[in-house]
Amino acid sequence: MPGIFLLLTCAFCSQQEAKLDQNQFHEIMRKLHQDWTDVTLIFEGESKRTGSEEKTKADRNFSFQGEFSANSRGEWYQETFAKSLFGDREVRAVEAVSEKKGYQAAAAPTPGSKSRGVRTELYPRGIMRAVYSPAQYLFPFHFIRLTSIEVYAYEFLGWEDVDGVRCLKVMIDNAPRNTSSLHAIRHYWLDLARGGHALRIRTLRGGRLSQEIDGIVLQEFKTDRGPRWFPVQARISEYFRDGISEPSPFNVELNYAVRDTVVLNKGLPESTFDVWERLNSPGHPRVNGLRSIVDQKYLKRYAKSNEDRRPKEAVEAHLEKAEAQREVLDASKSAGDERNWTSLTQSLVPAAAAVLVCVGLVWWRTRKA
Repeated sequence: MPGIFLLLTCAFCSQQEAKLDQNQFHEIMRKLHQDWTDVTLIFEGESKRTGSEEKTKADRNFSFQGEFSANSRGEWYQETFAKSLFGDREVRAVEAVSEKKGYQAAAAPTPGSKSRGVRTELYPRGIMRAVYSPAQYLFPFHFIRLTSIEVYAYEFLGWEDVDGVRCLKVMIDNAPRNTSSLHAIRHYWLDLARGGHALRIRTLRGGRLSQEIDGIVLQEFKTDRGPRWFPVQARISEYFRDGISEPSPFNVELNYAVRDTVVLNKGLPESTFDVWERLNSPGHPRVNGLRSIVDQKYLKRYAKSNEDRRPKEAVEAHLEKAEAQREVLDASKSAGDERNWTSLTQSLVPAAAAVLVCVGLVWWRTRKA
């Protein structure tokens, strides 16, 4: 529970509408969020185009569901399932950032190949790239990157009401040295009386509105450290595309946490943020049904029959065997063990030949069909 002195300080600042400099702001937010260690939840929602595009671009309208986990070290994991509201498009994506392994990785079925591609990208800690993510409106997750006042620019913008709640309004620039004309800065309306959570977030690019997150609902949850407020719902409106800020949003997303699945400060193992381990592991019971539907859709769409899959499975088995032999070769090389390269090459020839035979079989079946 935040200290009594901190609570009184926040109440005084709100009542007196005190002007907070960057040092005061940073210290207050750090203390408000210091008891937050981790969260896991199921999220759901819909993302829709607006106006005439609701029908002309119907394939851009999605319902989604997923599992989200994050901790105060900036690690996060998200598995997302999305299905088009009009049409027959389904997507499954597994994404994570691991501090220990130092990566952001994403995995998803690759259309037309019946396989799951895995790409690895590096991002700063705390940065969330996943679509439909509740991290968009979780201010503690935004604040993770602000490790000291030297890494961000800050401006006090006053005190304003949001949905009848008095909020501290500030400007934060996460990358003040960025000189791009489309560089993003954010305005936050923060409820200091309820944990320092944002009740509204606006992103500006070149001084123009890019995104607005509002309709944020906070709910109090019981934890081992006492009651905690946490965001459970938000509306995300997109205004900016092709370098232009449109007068009204072209896309609106409603995103909410399934409230009985929100678990705070219970501790998350390292495996939570291992994208490769999570990719094929049992998911949350609340999303497994949708996972099964989406996966089966991919199998039906990109595989004609079980017979068509067998040659490919044989090829993959031989490729895995060859990969294992390659790893042995690499390990020997790194250990400085001088081997007979001719004999090692000869040992790989049968595997390569088997692969070619299986590929030929697939080609022959295709020609025959």
